[in-house]
Amino acid sequence: MAVEERWLEGYIDGLSKFIAFSKNETFDESMKEYQEIKKIFTEKKEDLKPIAEKWKQKLKEALSE
Repeated sequence: MAVEERWLEGYIDGLSKFIAFSKNETFDESMKEYQEIKKIFTEKKEDLKPIAEKWKQKLKEALSE
């Protein structure tokens, strides 16, 4: 798996967790929501590639300052 592909997978996983998990839900509810959100993001993976790449570049710039 190329670095870009791993980055995109991490981007999808991280965003899915960020959206799904909250203090107001049980772990099981959050996990179910996480899986649903991740499935949606994975289906739109090709559309997310440019966004993930742009985010990666901005993160690199911010960390190098």
